[in-house]
Amino acid sequence: MGVDLRDMKPSSRSLTGFNGASEMMIRTIKLPVYACGVTRTVKFSVIRTKGPYNAILGIPWLHLMKAISSTYHHCVKFPGPNGQVQTLRGDQQAARDLLIATVRMQQSTPHINAIAKQIQHPKDEILEVAIDDSDQSKVVRVGAFLSEEMQRAMIDFLNQNASTFAWAARSGETDHSHPQDRQPKHRALA
Repeated sequence: MGVDLRDMKPSSRSLTGFNGASEMMIRTIKLPVYACGVTRTVKFSVIRTKGPYNAILGIPWLHLMKAISSTYHHCVKFPGPNGQVQTLRGDQQAARDLLIATVRMQQSTPHINAIAKQIQHPKDEILEVAIDDSDQSKVVRVGAFLSEEMQRAMIDFLNQNASTFAWAARSGETDHSHPQDRQPKHRALA
């Protein structure tokens, strides 16, 4: 595009494209944009990617131009230098040619499938440890592959907090209603 690279400023932000893919911006630059007698300076984000466009003018440019865009009518309208409404019209044939070129470019670009690391399955070795010496049914399972220090720390922690675990449903605790609902002297307000 004939732009002096020394005018660009570094940037580390990312841009999300029309297809949802994110690209890292490598630089930003401010350039004058001329349309129908009106010139505005616009900040552009520079990315390193193939694309059918030299530049994409988005909401910041529309705002600077006080413009209204219509995708249905393929035009942008904005106030001109003398106060009259200026109209930039799209070219249907050029848009169609651009779409065809884009599809061809995407088809010619080799795609690389991601290679994921193989998932390690958990080891089957498990130690069963009784937490309560008086009740051998209270058993926890600790991975045998853990270091002895880590196993000891886990078992100590579980021993200290054994009373917080629901080891089994106690008989007679099948009524899950609220205590107020079981007392006839209380009436519901609603």
